[in-house]
Amino acid sequence: MGLKYFDAEKQEWGQAHVLAAWVIFSALREGDPELISFDFHKNAEGKDWFTLNIARERIREHGFPALERFLHKLHVYKSIGDFDTAKVFFDNYSRVDETMMKVR
Repeated sequence: MGLKYFDAEKQEWGQAHVLAAWVIFSALREGDPELISFDFHKNAEGKDWFTLNIARERIREHGFPALERFLHKLHVYKSIGDFDTAKVFFDNYSRVDETMMKVR
């Protein structure tokens, strides 16, 4: 749902809280590519459709550690006042890749 707040032309997010949720989503996807997957297909009327799959059994073992690593790095950059590195790090997770543009 948050992708509706992403302006593809400007490559900008419209809502700060949606951006934060997106970054967490991206960190989880990067940390375990098998945790969240998408199946693209056509529905009965021939329209593009997708199914979101979440491997719930992987959340504690793979998802939590992925999120922990992301938040730890972000906290360290904040604690030492390294804004430039933190911005590059955070902005990397705010990007919308080709798969997610298709979802959008």
